[in-house]
Amino acid sequence: MKKEISQQTRKEMILEKGHVSLDKRKALTEYEKIQKAAERSQE
Repeated sequence: MKKEISQQTRKEMILEKGHVSLDKRKALTEYEKIQKAAERSQE
């Protein structure tokens, strides 16, 4: 039982980390888009 539970939580942790990195990547690309747009409007 304990082994199964730890494997399940490990899987969930890995999945959560994956989701976090995906969200961070999305946030970074959105931020870069905003930065580029801001630079264009300043010219």
